[in-house]
Amino acid sequence: MEFVNDPVKSKRVFILMLILTIVFFLGAGVLGYFYYAKNKAYRSLSSEKTNLENQQKSSADLQKQIDTLTKENTDLTKTKKDQKDQIDSWQAKAAKARAYNDVMRYFAAITKAHNGFDGWTDVEYQTGRAKAQATGDTAFVNTVDWAWNRKDVSQMDRAVGFWNAVCDGIDNSLK
Repeated sequence: MEFVNDPVKSKRVFILMLILTIVFFLGAGVLGYFYYAKNKAYRSLSSEKTNLENQQKSSADLQKQIDTLTKENTDLTKTKKDQKDQIDSWQAKAAKARAYNDVMRYFAAITKAHNGFDGWTDVEYQTGRAKAQATGDTAFVNTVDWAWNRKDVSQMDRAVGFWNAVCDGIDNSLK
């Protein structure tokens, strides 16, 4: 420790120590700043990674929802088509039943106009037969022909046969 006694050497050592201390503190400050900046960048990167993972999860959930909704839409479209087919079927059945009702109304009107089963004309028969053909049921048309042409069978039996054919036709059209 000979520089303690020598003021010039002491001064040099003091300046050297001062410079080294300043460099040390500046270095520590720069290194601290770099550490802080890197740590901040790491936290920011980590936060972005977490956000991206959440978005990826959200995207996967949305894709599942899209798939589910697409399947539901497909199912509903099929159900809608099935229901439309069913409605069309019921409308066709109702139209056929209305055709039988039309024949029955015509039969009732002619019966009332003639006050029974006598005196019907061929024009009335042809009109009734055309209405029977509108049902699309050949067995029913044959029954109408039978009821008109079979004069050897009583009028009541022919009328009851006609009414039974109408009832059967309506039942069959609604099945």
